[in-house]
Amino acid sequence: MAAALAKILLLIVLVFVLLAPSQPPPKGEEKAVFLSFSSPPLRGGAGGGAKELETRVIVIKDTSFTAELARTPLEQTRGLSGRAALAENRGMLFVLATSTRPAFWMKEMNFPIDIVWLENATGGAMVSEIAARVATSTYPQTFSPTVPINYVLELPAGAAARGGLKVGDFIHFVLPD
Repeated sequence: MAAALAKILLLIVLVFVLLAPSQPPPKGEEKAVFLSFSSPPLRGGAGGGAKELETRVIVIKDTSFTAELARTPLEQTRGLSGRAALAENRGMLFVLATSTRPAFWMKEMNFPIDIVWLENATGGAMVSEIAARVATSTYPQTFSPTVPINYVLELPAGAAARGGLKVGDFIHFVLPD
């Protein structure tokens, strides 16, 4: 039953990816992409031995975080939802296929987070906006950047402030090809 459900979910994701526009909309006509976090995380254990996500070190000023990469629509949909906690030095980097204005919510989240919206830059990204200490009680409210972005970094609540992160700061990371 679980295998059949997984195949159906994969087929739905593939159809979504294949039908998505290959180029971003003209300037001023961007549409928000809603990323729903309603499934358990893509990790071993309770997820039935699902694959571990790739990680990268993200350097914010003098602080390093190990961030899991959410690159596919399925990984982005699952995000951090369903997890019990997020360690202080951990995070999740959403690598978006195109520059867009995604909408995030806290459905099935068990801990508050900082959401950092990032614009593409050589060798990493520049901080566009920060939604600090987003509480689990905010669901079903959504959070979106005001401008199209390329990455979203989720960190433990308060990590952005503790690290002195502000709009315009550069975050260093290298993505795999």
